[in-house]
Amino acid sequence: MKRIPTQRESGGRERALKNIMHTAKQKHRSSGTESTASRSSSTPGWITESINGGSLRHVDLHCGVNGWASPPGDLFSLRSRNYFTKKQKSPSGDYLLSPAGMDWLKSSTKLDNVLGRPDNRVANALKKAQSQNKSLKSFIFAINLQVPGKDQHSAVFYFASEDPLPSDSLLYRFINGDDAFRNQRFKIVNRIVKGPVGGEKSGRKLQRVFIR
Repeated sequence: MKRIPTQRESGGRERALKNIMHTAKQKHRSSGTESTASRSSSTPGWITESINGGSLRHVDLHCGVNGWASPPGDLFSLRSRNYFTKKQKSPSGDYLLSPAGMDWLKSSTKLDNVLGRPDNRVANALKKAQSQNKSLKSFIFAINLQVPGKDQHSAVFYFASEDPLPSDSLLYRFINGDDAFRNQRFKIVNRIVKGPVGGEKSGRKLQRVFIR
């Protein structure tokens, strides 16, 4: 497995990846910005290490390039309560899990179960913190977007929570349920400001494998 420098990635692949992760300059709602700022002020050390330690840099949302950033959750619209009667969507609101880093990886074979690998930097950062009796209730969730080709690439997005998941929440059911339930609920909602035509439809169904 190899972490890839991203300053000059191969042609359109970098542009497409960048567009998935990074939103172009625009005015954001103050609620999302303020929420992100308050979260960053209390971010545990292991999450800060994970955010800043990947091969793909964490950049400023408004002016950063060649990296990843976390736009406010309310930029993404989800089905509202009356969707089935009025077909309306509404801003999703704040994150349920905090962004905890991103990796752009290259390997000769597919990289499955990335959090279970002994060399995974995010899992190791949490293990180190827990060995110091910190973040003992933390939880990590990773989404691994695999890009097939001559070389296998993985865009891995990490998310974390410092608190246990509420047992009556939909997220708890998603994590602890079966694959049938997860397949019904999991959907990638993208918001590509500018990118290749094919990338704008990438939120449709993909082949999914869940590893717990």
